[in-house]
Amino acid sequence: MFGQANRAGTRYYRHVYGKQRGCDISLWCRAEELEEVVLVRLFATLGDAAGIEAAMMRAIPDRAKVEALCERKMFLENELLKVETSKDRLIQPVSDGLFSKEEVAMRIQEVRERENLFKSEIGGITSQLNLGPTEEEVRRKAKFLHRMIGEIYRNPARLAKMSFEEKR
Repeated sequence: MFGQANRAGTRYYRHVYGKQRGCDISLWCRAEELEEVVLVRLFATLGDAAGIEAAMMRAIPDRAKVEALCERKMFLENELLKVETSKDRLIQPVSDGLFSKEEVAMRIQEVRERENLFKSEIGGITSQLNLGPTEEEVRRKAKFLHRMIGEIYRNPARLAKMSFEEKR
């Protein structure tokens, strides 16, 4: 449907001619009535904090993928700790004079390559995770939106008093 005004200036919503889809195109709906019903429904929906949270969660990318990325990041961070520990274990014998620097050089190079690999993958995962909000952020934002709407529009009857700009 799209909006249109008649000669008297009354606004209506109607279907496009020639695109009849099982309804009578001669029926027009007064814009004020339809807009008021839609706004009341929106306020009723937005007044439900759990409903807001559910809608926001549906808008977030695949939660299973996000959880898998979080698990992978934790695994890589643990592996990075192991690499740093192994670096320390390699450095200690060299400082004690048990091995020469040349003997440890190849081994330390392998450890550094693994460390760089883990760090780069952790960085990539972190950037992917930072694209969307966490579940806790969604919960907080939904509660905030619920409180804000409740403060501003305590009563749906307020809609009748709102100007077009306020409704918009």
